[in-house]
Amino acid sequence: NTETIGDAYIAVSGGPEGSDAATGAANIASFALGAVDAVKRLEFQDEKKIKIRLGVASGPVVAGVIGTVNVPKFTLFGETTFQAEEMEKTSLPLQVQCSEETMKLLRSNFRTNNSFQCKRRKEGNKNTWWIVRPSDGNASDLDDIGPALSSTEIS
Repeated sequence: NTETIGDAYIAVSGGPEGSDAATGAANIASFALGAVDAVKRLEFQDEKKIKIRLGVASGPVVAGVIGTVNVPKFTLFGETTFQAEEMEKTSLPLQVQCSEETMKLLRSNFRTNNSFQCKRRKEGNKNTWWIVRPSDGNASDLDDIGPALSSTEIS
């Protein structure tokens, strides 16, 4: 399911409760990498480029419909939603940043690279990771792929 907030989209995979978390994380990672690839292929007459940033987090969320009968709005609540939003804000253009929880779920099927420690509002320092690409089974270059950043702070 998806939700829009201004020019941002929030997508959910793996719900409802009882669904396989690793499959949900893999679905979102594939979606995110596909979105980056699609944007890279866009061509405009003025040669301008669209650059998107993506953040992925795994964990519990609460979903609900708010608003009025005439203008209902599907929305997501919870710390996992805030984590994804924070990673989207601190991500590099055309990159997919994910939480350590998501990286662990993706470990066997996707290549990831540690990006930086992110200082979060309530949780202190947390490691984040770049989702680079689906794994091809060769782990020899895992430490040397993707962009790297220094620390950042989110207030």
